[in-house]
Amino acid sequence: MPQGEGSDEGAVTVVGKDVPCEVGLRVRMNEGLTSHGVGTVTEVHSGELAGCCTVIWDSDQCHTRPLHSHMGNLHACHVGLNEEYDLVLAEVEVCSNFEVVEHDVVEQGTVRPHFEVLRNCDQPANGASTDLPLDGHGSSPKEEEDN
Repeated sequence: MPQGEGSDEGAVTVVGKDVPCEVGLRVRMNEGLTSHGVGTVTEVHSGELAGCCTVIWDSDQCHTRPLHSHMGNLHACHVGLNEEYDLVLAEVEVCSNFEVVEHDVVEQGTVRPHFEVLRNCDQPANGASTDLPLDGHGSSPKEEEDN
């Protein structure tokens, strides 16, 4: 699989540049952008919005809860619009068989929507992980090195 810019040690697979953006990809924010954990691409836009996609950030990691509480967990991201690439690949496998469930969450008396992605794809054989290894900061995937 093609790698993003940078050295082999810290190389990432940039969505929209190294691999096409598609529904069901598991992604993270690119280096230098605010981490939202891992999310699922739920829509790839066309027409005037070509080069953008919708991501539901559904990993529910502790460091993302305050951010998602403030901004929500469904965002539009650039995957080539104006040569901007917000996303990198977090998992190799693509699962486009999923359902989006919207919940109402009440925080400090305010109701806000929270979206959940229920993936309906088979797990990999023998329980093997499809996660790409993390870099030293735990915020961006890198390609596995070829032996």
